[in-house]
Amino acid sequence: MSPRKKTRKKETVQATLGELVKKPSKKTTSKKKTAKKKPTAKTTKRKVPAKKVKAKPPVKKEPQVVTGPPLTSLPGVGSKLKDRLVAAGYDSVLKLSKARSKSVAKKLNGLSKTGAKNLVRAAKDSLKVPEKSTESKPVTDIESEDAAAVEITQDPTVIPLASLPGVGAKMVRKLEDSGYNSVSRLSRARPQSVARLVSGLSTSRAKMIILAAKKAIQDREMQALTGTIVPKIEPTPVDEPVAPKEEVPTEVAVSAKKIESKKKAPQKKDSLKKAPSKKKPMKKDVEQIPTKHPRMKAKKKKSGLPVPAAVTRVAKQMKKKWRAAEKRAEALAAGAEPEEGELTTEDTVQVVGLTSDETQDKLVQVAMEVLNETMMTGRPAFEIPRRSTDNIVWDEIRDLLLLGMKTITRPYHSLASVVDATRTARVMEI
Repeated sequence: MSPRKKTRKKETVQATLGELVKKPSKKTTSKKKTAKKKPTAKTTKRKVPAKKVKAKPPVKKEPQVVTGPPLTSLPGVGSKLKDRLVAAGYDSVLKLSKARSKSVAKKLNGLSKTGAKNLVRAAKDSLKVPEKSTESKPVTDIESEDAAAVEITQDPTVIPLASLPGVGAKMVRKLEDSGYNSVSRLSRARPQSVARLVSGLSTSRAKMIILAAKKAIQDREMQALTGTIVPKIEPTPVDEPVAPKEEVPTEVAVSAKKIESKKKAPQKKDSLKKAPSKKKPMKKDVEQIPTKHPRMKAKKKKSGLPVPAAVTRVAKQMKKKWRAAEKRAEALAAGAEPEEGELTTEDTVQVVGLTSDETQDKLVQVAMEVLNETMMTGRPAFEIPRRSTDNIVWDEIRDLLLLGMKTITRPYHSLASVVDATRTARVMEI
């Protein structure tokens, strides 16, 4: 019976120890759970106000109104093209107006560069129209006019591209289409890139425009430092005063003066006409003599170029022959006898006085003599040099006389051919 009691005692001690250890652990766990629940509730409360801060995006809806009209209002933009523009990132007219035409053409397949330029221009024009309408509405109130004047004075800080030297309306459009829509952006660009993007613009001209843009920005910064900004208020008052209204009375006064001057003019004209009438003949007599003589005289000047010896020899020979011919003509005129073989005026015959029949008879005689000599000797009566234009016989009457026919129309190129034709003709007659 004893061993059973010992085992029971050991079990009771361990059980009591276990119970004592377990009881405080349960109490601590219950307290910790309550402590953890409280801070968890507090953390959830702190996160609630953080979510309220994210409720500010409705404020960003205001600038979306400035984006302008819808894309479909642009010319040539339908539903399909609108979807393509939105997919490319141009979901508003404002973004499209600020984009480059080349980038638009690249992003939209099937759209040419010219089409992209037209779209960008149309977007810019559509944005300009509402600005004019909004400015025209508040002009009625004096306070709104003052506010508009303040805005205008603030706008001159942005230098327009047209104010640069050498930049007109066309160049402004080209620069805006290529992405240079402000003077500050143009001043930071390189001339090579500007010349490459802008069509019809050389690098030298691009350099000049960029230098002008930099200078304009520097001047504006200096004016801002010195406090002398408002340079563009001056052109506005120049446009306001109407110039033609003031000129109208001046024109009337000028016309009145002209009428008075016209009445007094005839008296002066009479006095003026008498004075130059006496002086003009004196001037003519003095001017005519010196002006005529220098025109008649030829001034010979040496060119200084080297002349070959053969040319100088020929010139000397020609001068000698001219002098000899002049002396011989003077001697003949004085009554000297002609030399052998020299022709004189007595040996010549005046053919001008002969009629057509007389000339034909003389030609027939000469032709018969030539025919007789050729038939007897077999060669022409006189020699004709070869390979020259003088061998061509174009006289139809002489051909007819030599051949004895009246139906020949072709010319002979030499006298030998004429002789051959006469021989054949005579043989055929025999």
